[in-house]
Amino acid sequence: MYNGLMAGIIWIIVALIILFVAIVFGVTMLFGAAFVPSHRLQTRQAFKKLKPLTKKDVLVDFGCGNGVVLEEAIKNGAGRAIGIELNPFLAILAHVMNHKNERIKIKCGNMTKVKLPEDMTVAYIFGLKKVMKKLKPVLERYAKEHGRTIWVISLAFKFNGMKSIKSYGSYWLYKIE
Repeated sequence: MYNGLMAGIIWIIVALIILFVAIVFGVTMLFGAAFVPSHRLQTRQAFKKLKPLTKKDVLVDFGCGNGVVLEEAIKNGAGRAIGIELNPFLAILAHVMNHKNERIKIKCGNMTKVKLPEDMTVAYIFGLKKVMKKLKPVLERYAKEHGRTIWVISLAFKFNGMKSIKSYGSYWLYKIE
Protein backbone atom coordinates (compact mmCIF):
# COMPACT_ATOMS: atom_id res chain seq x y z
CA MET A 1 0.00 0.00 0.00
CA TYR A 2 2.71 2.48 1.05
CA ASN A 3 4.94 1.64 -1.96
CA GLY A 4 2.02 2.03 -4.34
CA LEU A 5 1.14 5.45 -2.87
CA MET A 6 4.76 6.62 -3.12
CA ALA A 7 4.99 5.41 -6.71
CA GLY A 8 1.80 7.32 -7.55
CA ILE A 9 3.14 10.51 -5.94
CA ILE A 10 6.42 10.17 -7.82
CA TRP A 11 4.57 9.74 -11.13
CA ILE A 12 2.46 12.83 -10.39
CA ILE A 13 5.59 14.87 -9.63
CA VAL A 14 7.28 13.64 -12.82
CA ALA A 15 4.14 14.45 -14.83
CA LEU A 16 4.03 17.98 -13.34
CA ILE A 17 7.68 18.55 -14.18
CA ILE A 18 7.12 17.36 -17.74
CA LEU A 19 4.04 19.57 -18.02
CA PHE A 20 5.98 22.59 -16.74
CA VAL A 21 8.82 22.00 -19.22
CA ALA A 22 6.31 21.49 -22.05
CA ILE A 23 4.56 24.75 -21.18
CA VAL A 24 7.76 26.79 -20.92
CA PHE A 25 9.31 25.38 -24.10
CA GLY A 26 6.04 24.94 -25.97
CA VAL A 27 4.79 28.45 -25.29
CA THR A 28 8.02 29.84 -26.71
CA MET A 29 6.91 28.51 -30.08
CA LEU A 30 3.79 30.68 -29.84
CA PHE A 31 5.92 33.77 -29.21
CA GLY A 32 8.72 33.12 -31.70
CA ALA A 33 11.71 30.86 -31.93
CA ALA A 34 12.19 27.88 -29.69
CA PHE A 35 14.22 28.50 -26.55
CA VAL A 36 17.71 27.08 -26.93
CA PRO A 37 20.02 28.45 -24.26
CA SER A 38 23.51 29.75 -25.03
CA HIS A 39 26.24 27.80 -23.29
CA ARG A 40 28.22 29.68 -20.66
CA LEU A 41 31.68 28.45 -21.63
CA GLN A 42 31.27 29.13 -25.36
CA THR A 43 29.71 32.53 -24.65
CA ARG A 44 32.58 33.45 -22.33
CA GLN A 45 35.13 32.38 -24.96
CA ALA A 46 33.30 34.31 -27.69
CA PHE A 47 33.46 37.50 -25.61
CA LYS A 48 37.18 37.01 -25.02
CA LYS A 49 38.07 36.12 -28.62
CA LEU A 50 35.68 38.36 -30.57
CA LYS A 51 34.86 41.42 -28.49
CA PRO A 52 36.49 41.80 -25.10
CA LEU A 53 34.00 43.76 -22.99
CA THR A 54 34.80 46.83 -20.89
CA LYS A 55 32.95 48.84 -18.24
CA LYS A 56 31.94 51.26 -21.04
CA ASP A 57 30.09 48.52 -22.89
CA VAL A 58 26.34 48.14 -22.63
CA LEU A 59 25.33 44.79 -24.07
CA VAL A 60 21.79 44.09 -25.27
CA ASP A 61 20.83 40.44 -25.70
CA PHE A 62 18.02 40.21 -28.27
CA GLY A 63 16.01 37.15 -27.21
CA CYS A 64 17.72 36.75 -23.85
CA GLY A 65 15.93 33.53 -22.84
CA ASN A 66 17.05 32.64 -19.32
CA GLY A 67 19.61 35.48 -19.11
CA VAL A 68 22.81 33.41 -19.14
CA VAL A 69 24.45 35.69 -21.73
CA LEU A 70 23.67 38.76 -19.59
CA GLU A 71 25.33 37.21 -16.58
CA GLU A 72 28.39 36.20 -18.62
CA ALA A 73 28.63 39.70 -20.14
CA ILE A 74 28.81 41.26 -16.67
CA LYS A 75 31.32 38.64 -15.47
CA ASN A 76 33.44 39.40 -18.54
CA GLY A 77 33.62 43.16 -18.03
CA ALA A 78 30.49 44.81 -19.44
CA GLY A 79 29.23 47.81 -17.49
CA ARG A 80 25.57 46.87 -17.99
CA ALA A 81 23.56 44.18 -19.74
CA ILE A 82 19.95 44.38 -20.90
CA GLY A 83 17.94 41.41 -22.07
CA ILE A 84 14.95 41.69 -24.38
CA GLU A 85 12.65 38.68 -24.39
CA LEU A 86 9.29 38.30 -26.13
CA ASN A 87 8.18 35.27 -24.14
CA PRO A 88 6.86 36.43 -20.75
CA PHE A 89 7.69 33.10 -19.08
CA LEU A 90 11.33 33.34 -20.15
CA ALA A 91 11.49 37.04 -19.25
CA ILE A 92 10.33 36.16 -15.72
CA LEU A 93 12.86 33.31 -15.56
CA ALA A 94 15.67 35.66 -16.68
CA HIS A 95 14.59 38.22 -14.09
CA VAL A 96 14.49 35.62 -11.31
CA MET A 97 17.92 34.27 -12.27
CA ASN A 98 19.49 37.76 -12.38
CA HIS A 99 17.44 39.87 -9.95
CA LYS A 100 20.33 40.33 -7.51
CA ASN A 101 22.56 41.98 -10.08
CA GLU A 102 21.73 45.68 -10.41
CA ARG A 103 23.67 45.91 -13.67
CA ILE A 104 21.31 43.46 -15.42
CA LYS A 105 17.84 44.50 -16.58
CA ILE A 106 15.20 42.47 -18.41
CA LYS A 107 12.59 43.92 -20.78
CA CYS A 108 9.66 41.85 -21.98
CA GLY A 109 8.69 42.86 -25.49
CA ASN A 110 9.26 42.60 -29.21
CA MET A 111 12.95 43.11 -29.97
CA THR A 112 12.18 45.24 -33.04
CA LYS A 113 9.80 47.55 -31.15
CA VAL A 114 11.15 47.92 -27.61
CA LYS A 115 13.03 51.13 -26.83
CA LEU A 116 16.73 50.40 -26.81
CA PRO A 117 19.08 51.99 -24.27
CA GLU A 118 20.76 55.22 -25.43
CA ASP A 119 24.21 53.83 -24.65
CA MET A 120 24.12 50.38 -26.28
CA THR A 121 27.52 49.37 -27.69
CA VAL A 122 27.20 45.59 -28.17
CA ALA A 123 24.31 43.48 -29.43
CA TYR A 124 24.14 39.71 -28.89
CA ILE A 125 21.84 37.63 -31.08
CA PHE A 126 21.09 33.93 -31.16
CA GLY A 127 18.25 34.16 -33.64
CA LEU A 128 16.94 32.44 -36.71
CA LYS A 129 17.55 33.90 -40.18
CA LYS A 130 14.15 35.60 -40.14
CA VAL A 131 15.04 37.27 -36.82
CA MET A 132 18.40 38.41 -38.19
CA LYS A 133 16.67 39.86 -41.24
CA LYS A 134 14.25 41.87 -39.05
CA LEU A 135 16.90 43.01 -36.60
CA LYS A 136 19.50 44.21 -39.10
CA PRO A 137 17.66 47.42 -40.11
CA VAL A 138 16.83 48.12 -36.44
CA LEU A 139 20.52 48.02 -35.53
CA GLU A 140 21.57 50.02 -38.60
CA ARG A 141 19.00 52.73 -37.80
CA TYR A 142 20.12 52.78 -34.14
CA ALA A 143 23.81 53.17 -35.10
CA LYS A 144 22.96 56.04 -37.47
CA GLU A 145 20.64 57.84 -35.04
CA HIS A 146 23.12 57.59 -32.16
CA GLY A 147 26.26 58.17 -34.24
CA ARG A 148 28.09 55.18 -32.85
CA THR A 149 29.44 51.82 -33.84
CA ILE A 150 27.46 48.80 -32.69
CA TRP A 151 29.36 45.55 -32.33
CA VAL A 152 27.14 42.56 -33.02
CA ILE A 153 27.94 39.06 -31.80
CA SER A 154 25.80 36.49 -33.55
CA LEU A 155 25.54 32.83 -32.63
CA ALA A 156 24.72 30.18 -35.25
CA PHE A 157 23.16 32.50 -37.84
CA LYS A 158 24.83 35.09 -40.07
CA PHE A 159 23.53 38.40 -41.39
CA ASN A 160 22.80 38.05 -45.11
CA GLY A 161 24.78 40.50 -47.20
CA MET A 162 27.21 41.45 -44.41
CA LYS A 163 30.77 40.30 -44.00
CA SER A 164 31.79 39.38 -40.49
CA ILE A 165 34.95 40.88 -39.04
CA LYS A 166 35.93 37.82 -37.03
CA SER A 167 34.57 34.42 -36.20
CA TYR A 168 35.06 31.93 -33.42
CA GLY A 169 33.40 28.53 -33.71
CA SER A 170 29.77 29.25 -34.54
CA TYR A 171 29.98 32.91 -33.42
CA TRP A 172 30.44 35.87 -35.78
CA LEU A 173 31.35 39.48 -35.02
CA TYR A 174 29.89 42.30 -37.10
CA LYS A 175 30.46 46.03 -37.02
CA ILE A 176 27.49 48.27 -37.78
CA GLU A 177 28.16 51.97 -38.25
